[in-house]
Amino acid sequence: MIRSKAQRRASGERPTPKECGNKLREAKRLIGLGKWYPANPGKLAEEFEELEQSFGIDLTSPEDLKMVFSAALAEIGTDHYDGRYPPEPSKEIRTSGFEMFPFCWESKFFQGVTMYFKFSLGKNGVLWIYSFHPSRGEGNDD
Repeated sequence: MIRSKAQRRASGERPTPKECGNKLREAKRLIGLGKWYPANPGKLAEEFEELEQSFGIDLTSPEDLKMVFSAALAEIGTDHYDGRYPPEPSKEIRTSGFEMFPFCWESKFFQGVTMYFKFSLGKNGVLWIYSFHPSRGEGNDD
């Protein structure tokens, strides 16, 4: 039997809403401190270019990125978690084994477009970002 997200949350399967909330709060804090890195720099650079072209925004400076990530994280809630139960571990070399937390939400900042943002919290207080782009639909966001 396939269980819905709501059923999984209700049963206490990881991640719980409380755990997602803690991850989001920590991500906001680390973005504010500038302590984030791309898990795959080439992939994330392509996604930034897509956002620049689609929305006419500039993502070349650290200040631009901080503003955009902060705006996105301000919109994301625990109910926007869009991942597996339990969270899937990363297979990227630099973040191997870190649990990934993907979120999908309708963004006011991005003109009502449904967006996708996936990250991990690494050791030593670092946020690793895997994906940040308009949602490509069910199962196609990685």
